[in-house]
Amino acid sequence: MKKSALALLATVLFASRAQADARAEAQARQALTQARSQHAAHHYDRALTILAAAEKRCEPDLCSATLLAQLLRDMGTMQILDGDEEKGRSNFAAALSFDASIDLNPAYAVNDIRTIWNDVKSPGSATMQQPSGDFDHTPAPEQKKDVPLPVYVEYHGSTHPASVVVRYQGPGMTSFKRLKLVRVGQGWGAVIPCGASAVGTLRYYFQGFDGDDLPVLDGGDKRHPYTVPIRESIQGHLPHLPGHRAPTMCGEGLEETTTPSREAVSNEIPTTPDHRGFARIWIGVSAAEDFTVLPAGNDVCSRTATGQNAGAPSDPNWACTGDTPEGVDFPTQIENPTLVPGKAGNVTSGLQPANVRVKVSIDYAVTQNLLVGAAVGYVAGAYQGNVQVHFPPVHLEVRGTWVFGAEPLSHAGFAPFLLVAGGLAEYDANLTILVSQSTFVGQRPVDAWHVGGPGFIAVGGGARYAFSPRAAFCLGARATIGFGTSTFPAFGPELTFQVGL
Repeated sequence: MKKSALALLATVLFASRAQADARAEAQARQALTQARSQHAAHHYDRALTILAAAEKRCEPDLCSATLLAQLLRDMGTMQILDGDEEKGRSNFAAALSFDASIDLNPAYAVNDIRTIWNDVKSPGSATMQQPSGDFDHTPAPEQKKDVPLPVYVEYHGSTHPASVVVRYQGPGMTSFKRLKLVRVGQGWGAVIPCGASAVGTLRYYFQGFDGDDLPVLDGGDKRHPYTVPIRESIQGHLPHLPGHRAPTMCGEGLEETTTPSREAVSNEIPTTPDHRGFARIWIGVSAAEDFTVLPAGNDVCSRTATGQNAGAPSDPNWACTGDTPEGVDFPTQIENPTLVPGKAGNVTSGLQPANVRVKVSIDYAVTQNLLVGAAVGYVAGAYQGNVQVHFPPVHLEVRGTWVFGAEPLSHAGFAPFLLVAGGLAEYDANLTILVSQSTFVGQRPVDAWHVGGPGFIAVGGGARYAFSPRAAFCLGARATIGFGTSTFPAFGPELTFQVGL
């Protein structure tokens, strides 16, 4: 049963990711078409706005490299037409770094644009120079197919990074992978593994982090990475790290054979992605408000007078409590016959606030995107009568959460998330209604309770903002179905603060 539930959860989460990818790519293609219409009307700034919005929605890794390259290429065209040739050239270069095989959009291939495009694309173009940044790094001019690529950086500023990573994307890879560097000589080094050494262009950039895992240094970025061509054969010697031999061909024993110099560290040079740079355990505190749509009912306070179910509510969706003293079941066995038929509490369907929930949660990060965990909490405003079967005012749940993005637990910033949960909890809502009794002059106010649960299933989603890789704030919304006593739909916002350990 547990395996089936986990399989279902994984299917839902990965299907949602696939749906997000398809939606982003569809929006990107639509933006390319809309930009052509704006271009035809000479509204280059509007076309640029449309393309830039689509390119942002494609991040991180929701669109193919070719489609992202097309967006950047057309953004560069609009910038040049709008008078900003420098930015246009930069986006042309970024586009070619994602897909060197693309050509200029035929709709914009006028002479001036074609000249700039060819200039950027031509070998040795000044615009195709490698990016700059805080680190000192000289990329290898080329690397041979099926040989890992060594990368080495130095930093001579006043900031002292606690760690340095390289994020790389080889030919055919759909996203950037993370690899942690180690101290080598006067800097940091690593060997990008075999999986990225297929024929084509290998892209990468560097990030330096402080002791709180916040990025403080950079060398290139995702849109402007360092690039190294991977070829069937190369001229000259294979690249190597300072004080180390060049790596061997993939499959020929170790990928990195080292002969450390006196300055080289004894640490093994990493050749596989580092997945330790994020918190595995997340402790959270959350608060949520439920809303529900009440079912309509007539004479909701009356009870069955005779038979096996004597004393049970006539309408199983409802139970009533009196106002004097507050919380005591209404009506009593003596009061029940005095209720006036048709005036024993009538409710119309409508939106109504329900419970407030305060929970403590613990989640385990199986991967950078998938967390599984549990929560326990207190339910405020719960039904306290004895007529309806109800659960104690506690909330017990198990859940799975998918955080979208490339390694979202490793860095600060926003990331959308999807949540699926289930468990046991009290679900109810109440409102004050008027009832008439033959022994009472006028009408009497009582509380009518719609009680649901204790079982529930829920789906939710929202935005997660990480202040750092160890602290995050989540704002989301849930839709819940309680079942058991009666069906109870609920929905509402939820705020959560999490700390990673």
